[in-house]
Parts: sequence; structure tokens; C-alpha cells
Amino acid sequence: MNNQNLQRDNDNKTKDVIKPSNIRIWLHQKHIAKLTKVLWAGQGMRLRTETSHHPKMKRFLECVPHVMGVIKDIHQAVVDNDLDTLKERTASPTPRIVLTSKDANGLTPLHKAAGLAHTQIVEYILSIWPSLSSDEDHTGKTPLHWAASAKNNARSFNLLVQAGADEAALDHRDKPAEYYKNKPSEIDRSLLTVIPEAPRVSQQGFPAYFDWAMFTIDEDSDDSNGSRMKPFLSQNNLLDNDVNSYDSVSKSKSVHNLTNGTLTDLPNDGEGESEAKNKDSEEEEEVETAANPTESAGEEDTGDDGAEAEEEQQDNDQQAEEEEAVINGVAKEEEEQEESNPTEQVTNQVANCMLQ
Repeated sequence: MNNQNLQRDNDNKTKDVIKPSNIRIWLHQKHIAKLTKVLWAGQGMRLRTETSHHPKMKRFLECVPHVMGVIKDIHQAVVDNDLDTLKERTASPTPRIVLTSKDANGLTPLHKAAGLAHTQIVEYILSIWPSLSSDEDHTGKTPLHWAASAKNNARSFNLLVQAGADEAALDHRDKPAEYYKNKPSEIDRSLLTVIPEAPRVSQQGFPAYFDWAMFTIDEDSDDSNGSRMKPFLSQNNLLDNDVNSYDSVSKSKSVHNLTNGTLTDLPNDGEGESEAKNKDSEEEEEVETAANPTESAGEEDTGDDGAEAEEEQQDNDQQAEEEEAVINGVAKEEEEQEESNPTEQVTNQVANCMLQ
């Protein structure tokens, strides 16, 4: 049984790993949304070895280390139980989706806050992204499993249940959260203090062209029913003025009309209907694109003719230079061989004279 559980854990880790070949395909297709998910999945280091000649993708890759630094700071603030720093690092224009970022073991900031019994941070994260209460790490554990393993942690446990966490959910060992209340030694709590890696960046900070909008994907919102959190949020003043009421909390996690990573206000009814129609049409286009990848690729190329033509010309020039270098190298090698064999060269000259 233990071998089966171990094999299942290994299979899930393998499933969660993003292949380099996929990353290169997404780079070629300029699919920033999928590349951004690599960051949130805790595998940003895989993007550090990639390059691109396309200006937009090149800027994206250059900004990746800075985003990884923010993710590292957020996880560190959670481990340190530093709510002020966490609020600072998740304040506008940083998109709230950074709170979904995972480490190498698949743990989100909420997993760690719940397991370390940092109740105020648990409440802050749930006020922004309630559905994280059901997110799984690489071993299938939800934040509720980790909260159950901590002593005197009923408050965090209840907050997660109120946010929608399933008490009957099983991890990869087929154990519910309640099991770890009595068996906390069977969960590796050392994983709660693991901090994601991040490369060193310039002390000058973010580059001038950095834009959080590059890292904002369509899923940068939480459509969970915020009413489940109302009884708990109304009992405290933990949140900032902009999110210290249920209405503003609901707005912060349901609207997510992001402009350069900044949350905007709710639209009026007329605007809401218009935006809903536009969103529906965009979703239909995405479905059609998924069904016709070739046609989609053609449309994308048409929309960016200038950049594509320039990139293609650069590739052709580079290939021509490489071919010319190879030809010159072969010619030079033959010339050197002839010079290194003078006797053979004289013999060839005599033979040519006799033939004449």
C-alpha cells in the first residue's frame, strides 16, 4: 500500500512538471498566458534558460526574474507571519493572482499560512481568493490538511471550511484532513518553510518597460461565492480600508478588470452588459482558436506582420551566415591540408604536366 502511495505521488509530480519542449512551443507561438502559468506553478527557473528573438517575448523573459523575486518575498512574508509586508507586496499594481503562486512542492502561501497557524494571513488571503482553500499541493493536500496538522489551529481550520474547503477531500494517501489532527507526525511540516527560488536582479529594481499586464491572464479572478466569508470578515478589522467591508472584498475578487495590473471599479449596468457580451465573444473566439490552431496561427501572423517578417529575416540572415561560415571553414581546411603536404602537391603538378 505504501509503495502504491509513493508511486502515485511520483506520478503526480511527473504530471505537474512542465516539459521544456512545451515551453519552447509556447515561446514560438508567443503564448504568454501559458508561460505565465509556468511562473505561478513554481517552475519559473525553467524560463530562465530560454531565449527569444521576438521583441515582446524577449521583454517577457527579461521580466521573469523580477516576478520570481516578488513570489519569493510573498512566501517569505507568510512564513515570517508578516502581514504588513504581504499586503505591501500584493498591493496595486501587483495582480492578486500572485497569491496563487506555488513553490517547488506545490504549496501556495495559503497552504503555509494554514499549516503554520498564521490566522490573520489565512483570513487576508481568503478575503481575496477564497477558492484557494481547495487548492492541492503535489501530494494532494489542501490547506485544510495542513491546518489540521497544526496544534491549537481551530480558527484557521474553520476559516477554510467557511471559505468552501471540503473536509472529506482525500490526499494521495487517501487521508482526509481530520486524520492529521491525530497524526500530525505523518505530514512533513518542514515543507511549510520552503521558500521559492529567485535569481538575483539589479538593485535598480524593475526595468522601465516592466508591465504587470504581461503577467495577467484571463483566470486572474476568483468567481467563488464571497458570501461564505461574510460572517468571519465582519468580525475583524484585519483588512485595509479598501477591503475592510464585504462589498469591497467581493469586488476585489470578482471584478478583476485589470489595467496594468490595477483593479478597477465595478461598471454600471449598461457597461456590465456590454462587457459581458464582449467577454462571451472573446470566449467563443478562444474556443474556435483551440479547435482550429492552424487558422489561429495564421491570423496571429497576419496581425503581427512587421514583427514576424523582421524575425524571419533575422533567422534567414543568421542561417545564411552559418552556412557561409561552414563553407569557408571547409575551404580553409582543404587549403591547410594542401599546404601541409608539399610532396603530394609537387607530385600532382608533375602528373598534370605529363598529362598535358
